[in-house]
Amino acid sequence: MNPKNDFKAFSTSNNANVVSQERYEESLSLYSGFPPNDVPTHLLNKALRQSSTIASVVANFIATQSGDDVLDDGDTVKLNTQLNSALEKKFINKISDFALEKAQNGADIPDKNAFVKNLGLNEAAKREIGTGINQIPDMSYFTANLTSAGWQKLPSGLIETWGFVLANGYGSLEAGYLNNFPIPFPNACLNITLTHGGYNPQDAGICSVHVVNRSQFRCYRSPTNHVPPVGIYFRAIGY
Repeated sequence: MNPKNDFKAFSTSNNANVVSQERYEESLSLYSGFPPNDVPTHLLNKALRQSSTIASVVANFIATQSGDDVLDDGDTVKLNTQLNSALEKKFINKISDFALEKAQNGADIPDKNAFVKNLGLNEAAKREIGTGINQIPDMSYFTANLTSAGWQKLPSGLIETWGFVLANGYGSLEAGYLNNFPIPFPNACLNITLTHGGYNPQDAGICSVHVVNRSQFRCYRSPTNHVPPVGIYFRAIGY
């Protein structure tokens, strides 16, 4: 049920007996009021129409926005309260149409891509943390043990290990010195590089390597005048 509005506009038909706007503005009565006992009807109708039209518009606004009846009962306090209530509801409804709700935390942004662009953020702002396609790894995916016998793990799954081991023996698979990787490779060791450690490279001879399994490898060297095992640096890559 629509709220009731008692305030009606007066003399609003096309053929209403009202003076034209030009003559109304030229009338001395507009400034001094109507003279006693001589009130031109068409001029009075014009004044009543202007005031009643505005009153009707305001009353209709109150009724529409507040949902309350607007009655011509002379209660100006009540009308003032209703007007304030109507204005508050109008502003709240209007603001809610354009404002974002705090509880939504940005979920109610209509065009999130345009919003991100307007903030000056690039494509990286849209990426999730991870190691998959279109994801960005954070530092938790770059783990390492930076010691003399250490390792480093990369987001791709590649693992690099290094250390100082011994090499000795030749001629058979089992002759090489058996060494351990700092950590086992989960899948396989792909490559090992050896470098003699020390100031007498002639003692080392030619070194070679054989991957035994994911945890161990053997290091060999050709015969030289230096009989004991020699120390060598290694660098292994796997995943």
